[in-house]
Amino acid sequence: MTEPSSAATSSGTPSAPAQPGAAEAPAPELRAKLGTVLSDPQLAPLPEPASPGLTEDAVGELWREYQAAPTDQQAFGVLLRRSVGVAKDTMSAEAVRRENVARASRALSSLNAEITATVKREAPDVDVDLFWAYGARLAERECPASITDPLAALAWQTRRAIELVRAKTGARPGQPAAGGAGASPQTGTSANRQGGRTMADLISARQQRFLGRR
Repeated sequence: MTEPSSAATSSGTPSAPAQPGAAEAPAPELRAKLGTVLSDPQLAPLPEPASPGLTEDAVGELWREYQAAPTDQQAFGVLLRRSVGVAKDTMSAEAVRRENVARASRALSSLNAEITATVKREAPDVDVDLFWAYGARLAERECPASITDPLAALAWQTRRAIELVRAKTGARPGQPAAGGAGASPQTGTSANRQGGRTMADLISARQQRFLGRR
């Protein structure tokens, strides 16, 4: 497993050194919980239909049908029906793409909620504001490329973010967090991409696997 970097944050505070511990463990229980969230069929991506349009073979077939039509009106009907069919296929493909974007967004929200609940339950000493605004961002960058399973990577990032916040604040397990109730999760958005695999990236990777593309 690649050792996480020790790069300094923008505030000059170095990240916690990589050590065998929570972040280095596979965290199978957390991975299973995240997998349960995404097992909801309402979040599973829909297979995209084949790209609409006319191939060369289809154009040739259409031309033969057009030529074989006994009247100009019937020939026009051949073109019209095929055009309507292509338009419907295009609309269907676009509708599936929009639905998959919406499902990915709901999956992101569900994972955010599950991770936040996990942090509050298992690491009450960790301030949730700092977890998302500080720990999660660094953990995204540090996540080893050797962890290829998207859900395992999310679990690793969660554990590592907890370690990072504890190192920054000096918090200890069993102590209450010093901060507030927690900010809205921000990880996985385009605003805080810093070169690592964001939650949105990992959800996209999982969707591609679900559809058999990787």
